[in-house]
Amino acid sequence: MSPKEILLDFFKNEKKISGIDENTDLFAEGHVNSLFALEMVVFLEKTFSLKIPRKELNKANFTSIAAMTALIERLGG
Repeated sequence: MSPKEILLDFFKNEKKISGIDENTDLFAEGHVNSLFALEMVVFLEKTFSLKIPRKELNKANFTSIAAMTALIERLGG
């Protein structure tokens, strides 16, 4: 599975969030808050065996599945 597919599966099946696609603004739609964003950092690091540098810990990198996918690809996950 691609990073995008893994993330879509995580949100739809594990978190039971429906009606989203890769471009849905997860913050604006109310699906993600600051605590959940921290959970996403841990999930991404464990799932894709990477370490997210402090400079990458900004809202823009976690706004959508597309943004998280781009982050994963940038970091080599």
